[in-house]
Amino acid sequence: MEKNKLYENKNSYSLCKTYHNRREFLRTALVTGSGILLGGHSLQGRGLPIMQGQVPQGTLQDVYHAIPRAKIEESVLQACHWLAGISQVQTIQPGKDKCEINYEYKNWKGAFKGEYIPGGKWSFFGTVWHTGQGVKALCHAYQYFLKPYLLESARSGAEFILNQQQANKNDSDYGMILGYENEAEWINTSCVLECCDGLFTLAKVTGEKRYADCAVKAVDWVVKRMYAGGGCFTDNYSPTKRISKNPWPNKYDDPGRPLLDDGVLLKAWQHTGDEKFRQIFYEVADWLLKREEPEGNWIGYGPCNWEEGYFHPRQAFWWGRAMWMAYKDSGNPKYRDCFNRACQWYTRAMRKDGGMIRNTHTDFNTESFGHATSATSCAVMMFRDACIELGDPIYIPFIIKGLSYAMSMQVTKAQYPNMEGVIIEKCQPPNGKDTVPWAVRDIGVSFFVTAASQILMDTK
Repeated sequence: MEKNKLYENKNSYSLCKTYHNRREFLRTALVTGSGILLGGHSLQGRGLPIMQGQVPQGTLQDVYHAIPRAKIEESVLQACHWLAGISQVQTIQPGKDKCEINYEYKNWKGAFKGEYIPGGKWSFFGTVWHTGQGVKALCHAYQYFLKPYLLESARSGAEFILNQQQANKNDSDYGMILGYENEAEWINTSCVLECCDGLFTLAKVTGEKRYADCAVKAVDWVVKRMYAGGGCFTDNYSPTKRISKNPWPNKYDDPGRPLLDDGVLLKAWQHTGDEKFRQIFYEVADWLLKREEPEGNWIGYGPCNWEEGYFHPRQAFWWGRAMWMAYKDSGNPKYRDCFNRACQWYTRAMRKDGGMIRNTHTDFNTESFGHATSATSCAVMMFRDACIELGDPIYIPFIIKGLSYAMSMQVTKAQYPNMEGVIIEKCQPPNGKDTVPWAVRDIGVSFFVTAASQILMDTK
């Protein structure tokens, strides 16, 4: 593309097909202050400063000019204490007087209590994958702080996951993990995949191969039992009836969803050398490229709603983040470009203060309630990857904005003991009541700890 053709369409960034052109495009807007638009929104209006006469260079060290390192450290430790000390189940069965128990796990010890409204009971949702993400968060925090309790809590969480794995080699479901989400009967494929990265991370941090071995067994079960071919996985499986189903329709009548969560298929290949994992990883990645709609996201699959035109705020993270892993492994720039488009989607979905709303519509308008602080931290992880893994400093202002927002949602002086140190996930509408509107989700804490700990480690 000729240079003078690059900026012809000011209402779309679809012309920026390569990483270097995109970067030149952004930098030209920043340097000239010309108000060049990305998809109808000026950079100035989306949080990137218009800087006269200079190109924004920098590293993650610049984050600490806005947020003192000590404050980030304190915030992460408070969040870790909430995860390990308040949210994590310490007994074989959680107390029914304090928890609503919706899955029939024989041993809950090490799981994270996921949902809480101040003054009410705890409840559980997607406990296996939430726990896997908690394990990953605690591992990253341990790498920085080297506090033994963090690793002990991570081990306990991993043991909970392994207690839900089918260990009988003679069973046709050998390796399956009981990753329930909405229903106690149906395992969710993405829940199984999303718990595995915690096991891979724990294996890396401790040097104990057995955690990664168990993750590979789970991924292998997903491939054998749930892969529908062509880059798509069937969503649900009943371990009692041994049947599968797709509860979510999709826009394309595909036989499932193209799940790329955390790049665990590629990590299974890296751990074992078994080429089938790498082959399917790229089948899924290439299918996602075909189904990318709009740029940087995938509204055609649940939990997004293409009919009403709104996104789940972590969709671009689940599927877009693994694209830089594909680029690092293959060197093919099409994956890098997709990752960059997902990052750009997040720069537009973020509110001016760094927050995000669960139902973000295609025009980037949102509802007033139903915040998703977890999505802000996921976006920060994406921006961190762009800076560290791909060498692009353009997202530093968004890292600062996202971390600042997540930290502003932390409870440091709690009226309710269960709230001490938590990162509030969302504010609910009052609906005529004067009850506390805060809603807590453990993943809001886990994703913040992971994001902030990675940045602390990068700049240690």
